Amino acid sequence: MDLADFIYVIRRWIWLLIPVVLVVVVYSVYSGIRSQPAYNSEATIVIGLSQIAASGTGGFNIANSGDRLGATYSELVTAQPVMEKALAKAGLDWRPDTLRSMVSTSVTKNTPVFKVDVVDTDSQRAQTLVNAVAESLVEYIQDVSKTGADDARTVLMGELTRVDKDLAAAKASNSGADEARINSLQDSKATILIEYATLLDQQTNAGDIRLVNPADSSTKTGISLGQRVAIGLAIGLIVGILLEFVAEAISSAVGTAENDDY
Repeated sequence: MDLADFIYVIRRWIWLLIPVVLVVVVYSVYSGIRSQPAYNSEATIVIGLSQIAASGTGGFNIANSGDRLGATYSELVTAQPVMEKALAKAGLDWRPDTLRSMVSTSVTKNTPVFKVDVVDTDSQRAQTLVNAVAESLVEYIQDVSKTGADDARTVLMGELTRVDKDLAAAKASNSGADEARINSLQDSKATILIEYATLLDQQTNAGDIRLVNPADSSTKTGISLGQRVAIGLAIGLIVGILLEFVAEAISSAVGTAENDDY
C-alpha cells in the first residue's frame, strides 16, 4: 500500500475516525477530572553533616562514603518500626503497608544526601507524613546505633577490666617468667583500647544523621489537562486508523465475495 492508498482509506472512512477520536479524548479528559489529584512532598536527610563541616576539604571523602550509607539507610525508611512510629507521629490509624506504598526514596550519587518522598491525595497530609517518616527514620537509626554501640562497649569494658586484673596480678608476682605474659596482656589492652576508640568513631558516624530540610509544601503531580488531551488525541488517532483499515478490509472482502457470486 502506497501513500495514496493510505490517504484514500483515511478519507473514505473519516466518518469512523472522527467519533473514535472524540470519544477517546472526552474519556481521557473526563477520567482526569474524576480522578483525585496527587501531591508529592519531599524531605532531605544528610549523613555525617557535622563531620563534613568540620573536615574542610576532607569532607569529600566523607561525602563519598555517605552515599553508601544513604543507600543502606534509604532501605530502612519503610521498615516496620519506622512506619509505625511515623503513623503515630501523624496521628493516623493506618496499616503500615498503606503508608509504605506511598513512600519512595532517592540517593544523590557521591553525596551523603538522600531524599524521602510521600505521594498522597491530600496536600497537607503528604507534607505531614513525609516529615513524620523522615523524623522517625532519623530517630530509629540513632536509637539502633546507640543500642548496638552500648552493647559492644559493655563487652569491651568487660574485656578491659579482665585484662587489667590479669596484668596487675602478673606485675605483682615479680616473677621473670611472667614478663612474656605481661607483654602479651599489655598488647591485648592496647588492642582493646583501639577497638574502643574505633567503636566510638563508628557510633558517631552511624548516628550522625539529620533531617536538614523538612517538607514545607507539596507539589501537584500527575498528567495535566493539556497532556491528557494530547494523549487522548494520539490514542484516538491510532485506534481510529486501525478501525478504518479493518473496515476497509471487511468492505473489500465483502465486495470480492459479491463479485464472485456474479
